[in-house]
Amino acid sequence: MQEFIDNMTMEGHASKIVCSLLVNHGMPDPLFSAGGVEKIYNEARSTDKTLKLWKDGNHCVTNHATETITMFADFFMDRLK
Repeated sequence: MQEFIDNMTMEGHASKIVCSLLVNHGMPDPLFSAGGVEKIYNEARSTDKTLKLWKDGNHCVTNHATETITMFADFFMDRLK
């Protein structure tokens, strides 16, 4: 399993992101490092991008469900007007 996880990469793909981007990440996530998330965010060419890091967030940030759902809803509503 670890080898599979280690081979998952956005290498060569993140720079192709040009649409609005919202990245929501729990920092102690054992599956995806905060450094990897920040790299994707920084490499994305989108001019409309947001990065939210939760110091105590779990993998899907379900321990901040209300805040996360509100953030996603606001993000989409602001762009779909």
